[in-house]
Formats: sequence, C-alpha cells, structure tokens
Amino acid sequence: MYKIAIILPTYNSILWIKEQINSIFNQKDVLVELFISDDGSCDGTKKFVTSLSENNSQVNLISTDVGSGSAGAHFFHMVRNSKINGFDYVAFCDHDDIWLPDKLISAVDILKKSSSDGYSSDVYIFNDNVDVDVDVDDMELYKYSYKQRKYDHFFQTAGPGCTYVFTYKLYLEFLDLVTCNDMSKVYAHDWMIYHHARRLGYLWSIDSTPYILYRQHCNNEIGVNKGLSAHFKRIEKIRSGWYRQQILNISSLYSSNPSFISRLERFNMIDRVLLAFSVTSYRRSFIQSLYLSVLILFVMK
Repeated sequence: MYKIAIILPTYNSILWIKEQINSIFNQKDVLVELFISDDGSCDGTKKFVTSLSENNSQVNLISTDVGSGSAGAHFFHMVRNSKINGFDYVAFCDHDDIWLPDKLISAVDILKKSSSDGYSSDVYIFNDNVDVDVDVDDMELYKYSYKQRKYDHFFQTAGPGCTYVFTYKLYLEFLDLVTCNDMSKVYAHDWMIYHHARRLGYLWSIDSTPYILYRQHCNNEIGVNKGLSAHFKRIEKIRSGWYRQQILNISSLYSSNPSFISRLERFNMIDRVLLAFSVTSYRRSFIQSLYLSVLILFVMK
C-alpha cells in the first residue's frame, strides 16, 4: 500500500480535531502517518495531540507553541521541520474538516493515471450547526475544477490546501523553496505550492469529485468565498492592495517572470487596461475572469 505523510497544524482545535483525525485513520487502502504541530492552543488541543503522539506510533508531534500567527506560516514551519522521509506522497490537512474514506486513494489513483505530481479537488461545504450525517448529495458543492489556464497559478490556488496531495518528489522541491527563501511575506501555503509546481513544469490535476466535508465556522482563517461576509472580506483585501502584493511577493522568489508582473508593479492606467484584457489567462472560471477584469480596472490597489 502507498505510504502517505499527513501534515496537520492545529490551533484551538479541540472541538473538531478528534473527528478530523478519526477520518484520517479511516482512510482506505493507504498507510498514513500524521505530522502534527500546535501553534500555542489554549483550549486543550496541545494536551490532546501530545497524548496522541505518546500513545500512537502513527503520530509525530513536531512542535508546540510555534506562535506563527497564521495558517500559512504554520504550514511553512511544518514543511521545514517535519523531516518527512520514506513516503510515496504527502498531503496537507486542516484541523477542522472531515475526510471521506476514499479521499487519499482516489487522489493517488488520479495522480498516477494523469502522470501528475499535484492533486486538489472540489469540496462539500457544511456549516458547524449542520448534522454531518446528512447525505453528501444534499450538501453544497464548491467548485474549483475549471480548466487550468496558462497563468492561473499567479492569481489563485488550485483549491483549498486541505485537498492537496502531492508526490514526494514535489514535496522535496517545495521543501527546497521553503528552506532557501524567506517566506514571511507569502501568506498562503496552498497558493505557493501550486504556483511552484506549475512554475517547474509539474502537472497538477484538479478533481471535480469532492472527498472532503469542508467545515465553515466563525474561526475559519480563510474559508471558501461564500456569503456576503466572505465576499466583502475579499473585496477589502483587493482594495487594500494585499492581493496584488501577494502576487508580487510570490513572483519575487523567482529570477524571471512574465511581462504582466511588471505591469502589476507599475499598475498605471495603461497597465490596468492591458491586464484586464488578458484575464482569461489568469483565472480558471470565465465568470471569475470577467470579475477580475472589473476589479483590476476599478478596485484593485
């Protein structure tokens, strides 16, 4: 069976972590090993994961009291410090979701059949106050699996990081990037590894079949872009200049970039217009591309 390392950061996770870990250990036809790090929880999570690591050989506790300040920084810390060796694949995991039993083996099957090195998928969304025993066909599906575009990795992730599974070879490439560079200005680990994979010419598959129940609650750091509140949060990130700066921060890690990066740096009106006319290369969804063109012309700072 394939051996898969699961990178799982925790922070004040006690309400959900047991359910998430149970769903990991219930994965079919694969061997899993957990690498856990806690970011200074104060709700009992630290005690729980410490006890778990002491009593289960499949659980490795990397660190506690990391104090990273964000999910992305915590993931970067874990990639640097987990010392993952001898695995076929590596997967990212959030602390508050539920994996369907065939999540990992389905990802491996697609990676092998498509000769890809990276995998992500659509997700089922459920709210914290909804019974998770409800049929998944009655849950809302959030779609990421639109056709990939030439430059979409500069402008968006391949989906939630908790759906990501990648070959050990790609993991080593990402480890090298994270170890050799200052990642403090890069916010999103999932966007970063997708970008890096595409930059290096690795194939990435985005599965239209969801295998994760993606929990939405008030403590989500990012979450999916559903509802007015989430929409306005993202608009504010774009209006404040955060989104454009993230694109530039990621691009700054590489010695050469496409010409549109220079336009994003200058960002005068001519640059805005030229960028807006090229948006179909920047986002996978056509509707999102049109939306991005409006944001570039009138909102983005």
